[in-house]
Amino acid sequence: MNQKLTLASAIAKTIFLTVPVTTVFLSTAVYAAEQINQLTPDETPAMASEEPQDDDAALQEHRIGSFVAQPQLTLFLGHEDNIFAEHNDEKSDQIHGLAGSFSLDSDWQQHKLNASAGFESGRYNKYDTENYDDYWITTEGRYDINPQTNIFAGLGLSEEHEERGSLDDLFGDAPTTYTSLQAHAGVSHQWDNYSFRLGSTFEKLDFDNVGGSALSNDDRDRDLVGLGGRLSYKVSPRFQPFLQVVIDKRDYDSELDDNGYSRDSDGYRFSLGAEGRLSNTVSGEAHIGYIRQDYDDSRFSNVDELDLGGNLKWQLSPYTQFNAYVKRTLEETTLAGASGNLLTTAGANIKHHISRNGVVTADVTVGSEEYQGTSRDSSIFDAGLSYRHYITNSIYLDTRYRIKGRDSSETRLGDSMGDSANQANIQDYDDYYSNEIFFTLGALLYPVRDSSRPPLSIVTPEFAAVRWSGGYLGAEYGYGAATSEVVGARDQGVDIGEYGDMGSSYDLFFGYGWRYKQWYVGLEGEYGDSGTDINHSKSKDDAQTISVSKDTSYAGAARLGYVLPSGSLMYARLGRVSTEFDTVNKVNNQATGYDDKNRQTGARYGVGVDIPANDHLFVRLDYSVTGYDSYNVDYLDNTGSPTSAVYNNDEALFKVGLGWYFDKQYESAKKVKVDRDGIYAGVQVGHGSLGSATQGIHQDNGVTSSFQGDFAAISDLSLGGFVGYGATHNKWYFAVEAEADSSETDWTHVREPGGRDFSVEKKGSYGVGVRLGYVLDNGSLLYVRGGKVKTKFNTDWNKGSSLDNKVERDDNVWGSRLGVGAEVPVTDHVSMRFDYTHTNYGEYSFVTEHSQPDAMSFKNDETLFRLGVSVTF
Repeated sequence: MNQKLTLASAIAKTIFLTVPVTTVFLSTAVYAAEQINQLTPDETPAMASEEPQDDDAALQEHRIGSFVAQPQLTLFLGHEDNIFAEHNDEKSDQIHGLAGSFSLDSDWQQHKLNASAGFESGRYNKYDTENYDDYWITTEGRYDINPQTNIFAGLGLSEEHEERGSLDDLFGDAPTTYTSLQAHAGVSHQWDNYSFRLGSTFEKLDFDNVGGSALSNDDRDRDLVGLGGRLSYKVSPRFQPFLQVVIDKRDYDSELDDNGYSRDSDGYRFSLGAEGRLSNTVSGEAHIGYIRQDYDDSRFSNVDELDLGGNLKWQLSPYTQFNAYVKRTLEETTLAGASGNLLTTAGANIKHHISRNGVVTADVTVGSEEYQGTSRDSSIFDAGLSYRHYITNSIYLDTRYRIKGRDSSETRLGDSMGDSANQANIQDYDDYYSNEIFFTLGALLYPVRDSSRPPLSIVTPEFAAVRWSGGYLGAEYGYGAATSEVVGARDQGVDIGEYGDMGSSYDLFFGYGWRYKQWYVGLEGEYGDSGTDINHSKSKDDAQTISVSKDTSYAGAARLGYVLPSGSLMYARLGRVSTEFDTVNKVNNQATGYDDKNRQTGARYGVGVDIPANDHLFVRLDYSVTGYDSYNVDYLDNTGSPTSAVYNNDEALFKVGLGWYFDKQYESAKKVKVDRDGIYAGVQVGHGSLGSATQGIHQDNGVTSSFQGDFAAISDLSLGGFVGYGATHNKWYFAVEAEADSSETDWTHVREPGGRDFSVEKKGSYGVGVRLGYVLDNGSLLYVRGGKVKTKFNTDWNKGSSLDNKVERDDNVWGSRLGVGAEVPVTDHVSMRFDYTHTNYGEYSFVTEHSQPDAMSFKNDETLFRLGVSVTF
């Protein structure tokens, strides 16, 4: 049996992925390389993907004369599942490292002088070429000539590395490092209700060549010079319009880049805007204007684009902060044919104190990249959720999950062997999905006073605790995937196929349980029937016809659970199941084959939740994976000789049901109030299945055959996140939600030697949807969902031994997603989510380039169970 199909192996991975592991993304106090429209460093709005500044603690400080010193040190450990930002064949690795910073700020009545320095050093376990050592040092000051006039200046130096997702770093065998020298200076003056600021910026970028690779970065070295002014008029204490103008010059060290283009340019941008305070808790800024950039190379068209930007700061409550921004910049690039990259991004972060020592932060950034002068454009996203817990006033533990990716319009012909003639072989080399989980242990190496943070708000049920003891029975409706890996002989080689089907099941269950304090243990039996039916056939005489039908089953299991404060019972199950399978295996040109029913046993692992609905009735959501014992099937091959195949059957099944306890479980009382109104975000671990209904035409030696097959595989773990906005009216709930996840679910079919080898792999998804739900008296939410998701599938098809016509293609396909779920409160702002969906995707097809071509179509569907944590801010 393929062990990757069992939930046990998934749980083993979860143990690592849910222990403290995430990189500390330290915010370096340096200029962004191309954002010269910002006149001074403190005008740049915080990026949503940056770690929020720790403004929740009332700080004491070390003093050095009239300066305040604040050193910090952090250790981090993390896991990244796509360290090279590849569209396919992703590589994962663990990373550990050390980071630190030191700031020295003046504490003067007049003038200002600040300095800071820091470093971050990361080491990878397997791929040590990705190791990095970054550092930065900055200083800035202000001299107050009088209360209305001051001059300011700053200087900074940093050495950093580019993330692997950069499109200017395509072929390097190590991350590209670069040195940045920055300087700025200016003057500010205020008279009456007017204020004016004039400033200049300079940055020198020096990119290192990547050792041992063909990538030379000398053509990226450049100087950036900017000069800008801003005139503001205070209409009222709450409203201040302004006019801002910036001119810039971008001068490259090389007259021509490696592709023969002159990259030097001059430009300007002007905008009209306003800043102000809409209320005591809401402030912001917005502007709109014009961007112009003129390039020395006559092959580049000048850029004439709309300028826009803004930011919003909102104190939602004493313990919740919300920030959002929109901005547009014209980034430099050395991609052939592109003059620049018009980058438009929008992002938000929200920070909420859930306890005196705990802070939850969610952030999301989405954007578009438009490469000027080309048809290339991309959608990008970056989202994360983190929890910081202060062990002491100075020591904290950070846990952070991050998902990011790119969906590009750029597709290219050709496979890994460099062939560009195969029209079916289309790949999205620029696309990628990546998950990161990091844990950080941080120390504030200066005195920190105890701060006034809110007390932990735990849901305290106003009814007697649910007993969850005694006998019960119930009924369930299930939906899931049944798969069968068939391993047999083919000539002198092997024939391996991963087949599967998705369908419904019906179950009756009964059991008895005991509760001790918050812990629960019980024994349970069940009986059910299923309608899954796997089929594979080909009209060719020497081909096999295969079918596997799953019929009745009965099972026994032990359940170990924990009762949440709201009374819901979360549990894990372990048991044995016996199921009847009707198996057919016959070669078309033989009169007889295998056709028999046999009962197979297997181990079943699962998780679920029982939610009390009244004093006897409860609602159950249950997800399980079963790995059955293998069995042999004897049949006649195409020559009439006896042969056999090994069948390995597995199942991933989600069930929703109603149960009834014979004894009364609790006394009715007042409802429990759970705050679900407003913005929410969360992370989730997923497990499910990928199925493909395939059909087409095969040609061999002048013979044309029709082909159809149900292929499927049970997945490994996937990781993802979600963010949304919800509202409750009476007991009904409605929410709009965006989601993204990354996974590597795949099925394969191998026929050696000289046959057709093919596979489909799901890479990642993102989409939007709505949820409609009903809130039970104990605060639990039952809901249905619907939405659309876009998913990337990588399909391989190889006929025979020649690689010249091998198909390896990427297809981005929209799907319709439907599902059900429940959110069980842990506190009045934090819930455990149990979510199950089924997604039907659109069909895609291709024709191979062989002399006798194959024509194939694929229609994929997916089941996905996700266990998550949701936080309402």
